[in-house]
Amino acid sequence: MTQIKHDTALGHWPAEDIEAVPCCPICSGTRRRTLYVGVEDGVFHCAPGQWDLHTCTECGAAYLDPRPTPASIHRAYVSYYTHTDAQDKVTGPLKGIAKLRRSLRNSYLNRRYGADLHPASKLGWLVMQAMRGKKTQLDREYRHLPRLQGRNEKMLDIGCGDGTFLKRAAQIGWEVTGVEPDAKAAANLSDFNVLQGSLPNIPLPNASFDFITLSHVIEHLHDPAAALKEIHRLLKPGGKVWIATPNIESFGHRLFGRNWIGIQSPTHLVLFNRHALLTVLASTGFQGARFMPKDALARTYFGMSRRVAKGLNPFTEFNTVPMALRFAAVIADMAARVNWTMREEIVLTAEKPA
Repeated sequence: MTQIKHDTALGHWPAEDIEAVPCCPICSGTRRRTLYVGVEDGVFHCAPGQWDLHTCTECGAAYLDPRPTPASIHRAYVSYYTHTDAQDKVTGPLKGIAKLRRSLRNSYLNRRYGADLHPASKLGWLVMQAMRGKKTQLDREYRHLPRLQGRNEKMLDIGCGDGTFLKRAAQIGWEVTGVEPDAKAAANLSDFNVLQGSLPNIPLPNASFDFITLSHVIEHLHDPAAALKEIHRLLKPGGKVWIATPNIESFGHRLFGRNWIGIQSPTHLVLFNRHALLTVLASTGFQGARFMPKDALARTYFGMSRRVAKGLNPFTEFNTVPMALRFAAVIADMAARVNWTMREEIVLTAEKPA
């Protein structure tokens, strides 16, 4: 078992609260190579210890060994960025240009998702077709939800954080439920049905939901396969799961290495490439995986990774992104349109067989 080294800044993770990971959490393979030794919490600067990250040579997933136990991992989240009050980011009175933008946005959402939002410009749908980047961004914000076919269609967001997506989905007509492990964040969402808890144990009936989303959640889980089995149980036949997660094969990871924002040890326990995510989905009963069009995210990931490298919290401390890095991000986004394996995120849907 690999030993965690002493971290002079934060101390060490107690030995009784760490566990070995002798085989890959995705494919159970035992062949691996060590990717990084002694990675520290360079994002939130609150978790003690240094951690080794390994890559499975069979499926391509990366994982920590050793890692915090499920009972102790909460210590790594004391400064986590979802510890904020929920804010209304999608509604409110607007005037002038802002109102026109809302009108164009609502027109697209009504046509694409079956919503009934006002105000809505009659020309909005056509305008949005010409604005490919904005349309892709909107679809990513609404997590590629299926078009509503009626009412009472149910959506579950696991790891709902500050509730932004719950508000968006409810706004366009979905009946929403959230699950959030952070008690403070869950308490801030009293306007919604939000359960405090986490995968793989969610006390909800079988076949309850038409659509389940996990936005940057699956990489935090000790047992992704058990979590996906639970999601399979909660979905109705023909229902879909939507997943977004950092891509360990991304251009940004190749550029920034251990400072890449996707690493985030020790909160990110398993990191995926496309093959690893497809492997675990197939092994848990899902089919018909479909990768979603990519939003231009390289500049965001590159800027955050640069702040990690400088010892800043990338979610609360900002500095200027140099022109050369902006240019590199543009090139990376262009390359990712051709070679999907280099994207900063993997975003896909998969279906529970009908």
